[in-house]
Amino acid sequence: MPCWQASDGLLRPADYSESEVCRAVVSNLGGLDPRLASVQVKQSGMDQAGNPTIFTVTVSYREPITSPLLRLFAGESFVSTSDATSAQQ
Repeated sequence: MPCWQASDGLLRPADYSESEVCRAVVSNLGGLDPRLASVQVKQSGMDQAGNPTIFTVTVSYREPITSPLLRLFAGESFVSTSDATSAQQ
């Protein structure tokens, strides 16, 4: 199973396949808690050998809202999401 499909893949990427994806995400989180992050990888496009040629990585980070007033309006947490796409040529 790829690390990005496992619930603890960002915490223990070496225990799963495609660990380089999760290591790269964690290294770019800076001081953020990897337990609050999730990763999704989409593959599309195919070359003549049937290998995917376009990869989209989506990283979501769920930040708990600590202010009681903000919780009233926004809920328990705030989710920030970022996408990156790479195409093979």
